[in-house]
Amino acid sequence: GPALLMQARLKAGERDFDAAFALIDQIIAKDPGAFEAMHLKGDLLFFVKADAEAALQAHRQSLAVRKDWMPAHAGLLDILISRRDLAAAKTQLDELKKGLPNQPQTKYFEAQIAFLSQDYKTARELVQQVLRVAPDNVKTLLLASGIELQSGSIVQAETFAAKALQLSPDVAVTRRLLAQIYL
Repeated sequence: GPALLMQARLKAGERDFDAAFALIDQIIAKDPGAFEAMHLKGDLLFFVKADAEAALQAHRQSLAVRKDWMPAHAGLLDILISRRDLAAAKTQLDELKKGLPNQPQTKYFEAQIAFLSQDYKTARELVQQVLRVAPDNVKTLLLASGIELQSGSIVQAETFAAKALQLSPDVAVTRRLLAQIYL
């Protein structure tokens, strides 16, 4: 139950991934509807084992149990977007919008997919909506910076990237984006 899931998260935090996976498998064996454990397994499979296919499957199993579980939607979308599979990402986004249409994370993924589809006007409108409720979210600031950079608004791109860097100075992608802006 919840105690084992907490243990699994702690083991993962300690980088004892074998123990984390063992605990997760134990949880799922006891409770095949343990959607949070399935989601955690998906994240670990993707970020630790670099097994995108197995991670996608774990996130989909989580959503089969609980369709409105935002972390599993986000996990799926992050993987699909990282693979530049925009068709699958758009399909997943449509599923997310059915259940959680007005959530900031939903709008974030809409903005990200619009950006990757080179629809900068829509991306800008959506990312502004997210920034109104989450002005200090580093991922959103980076996306906003990228949108502005592609739109030719260099000063605005720099403003968003500088704020992201201030909030999270050790994120390498922020430094790369600022370097791109300055070049």
